Amino acid sequence: MAVTGGTLKIYGHLVNPDVPYKTLLLSVNDRAAHVVRETLEKYSMDKEDPAEFCLVQVCLVGMCQIGIFTVQPEPDNTRYWIVM
Repeated sequence: MAVTGGTLKIYGHLVNPDVPYKTLLLSVNDRAAHVVRETLEKYSMDKEDPAEFCLVQVCLVGMCQIGIFTVQPEPDNTRYWIVM
């Protein structure tokens, strides 16, 4: 069976420190600009210009601090995505 997409946790602590992350349902064809736009909408910031934000991938080794949140890596080496 082909993979068509799934969920992605976006850590937007720099967008809104009160909300640790938002979960998006995405297709394998969605581009980063779409992810940023969707994330801003989820954070009720849909009037913001998505071009002013970027999407970065963070690979964790051991427990670390992302903004004010302590994050421990998942056993399957999950990568974390952050909108900044």
